[in-house]
Amino acid sequence: MMAVDIENLSSVKKLKKALVKEIPFVPNNSDSKNFLLGLELGQLIHIHDSWKQRMILPQPRRVHAAGYVRNDLLYIENKELIRHLRKQIEAGEDVNLYLSDAIRKASFKVENFRNTGTFNGSRDRMLVCEGFYHFHLAAYPQRTDEILIGIVRDDFVDFLGIFTHEIFKDINQSNSEMHNKYEKSINEYVQRKFPEGGVFIGGVGGGLQNMAGSSTSSSFNQIDKIRSITWIEVYCGGIEAFTRKLYCDLHSRNPQKVNPEWVIEHRSLIIYDRANKVKFDSNELRRKIRVTLPISGSHTP
Repeated sequence: MMAVDIENLSSVKKLKKALVKEIPFVPNNSDSKNFLLGLELGQLIHIHDSWKQRMILPQPRRVHAAGYVRNDLLYIENKELIRHLRKQIEAGEDVNLYLSDAIRKASFKVENFRNTGTFNGSRDRMLVCEGFYHFHLAAYPQRTDEILIGIVRDDFVDFLGIFTHEIFKDINQSNSEMHNKYEKSINEYVQRKFPEGGVFIGGVGGGLQNMAGSSTSSSFNQIDKIRSITWIEVYCGGIEAFTRKLYCDLHSRNPQKVNPEWVIEHRSLIIYDRANKVKFDSNELRRKIRVTLPISGSHTP
């Protein structure tokens, strides 16, 4: 099979331009734009995903708070505010206004990344760079000193504990009562999730962080997207042929004309056929890749 450099494919170049257009980068000039466009697709997806991870996609989620969280005096004192927030999360409403104001102001610092190859200059330790979100108990512009810290997944939110903003002061040095409370909550959470032992890395704002200063969630997300794009473009006949296979297998139709393009919606990779206004989501892509790949003798991209 002829080697294919996906970076030179028009479909990939179009995706990269779309990602750069979405990323709020500084300085916002042609040099920064050209630098980002010159990065490999995987790096650009990682940067985009790290930024998108700051925001919560509105959709219904179950809410869980362990007994030790609900019995906390701060939780009891703010029970009505928390109940209102929980109802909004469960109803799938947009709760981004409950998060740090930084999600609307932060930008990706191009020069820092160019010089260090890391995300450290763009990190917000109070936000989600390492996987956790912290919720004020009232929506912006109202703020509360009390914050709920939790894990957010596609179908649930798990609150680890309730704290005050004191935990974000002198993170690496403080040994205050609030910091100790935070560490205890993290240990409780780890024991629930890893009852037979496990590894948890991260400080206040917590979660799993890689050596580049972004979350491991973004790393895995990047790997999954690149794997899908590479398989489809190199081993499945390219995006147009693959899209026709999707139509045939999923919709029992064969459109005369297709105009597919790679799109990343929030943090999910999709194929959007502009000619027929049809979207194929990431789960459909993965399923079709599995049945399209040769059983043996294939190469791993």
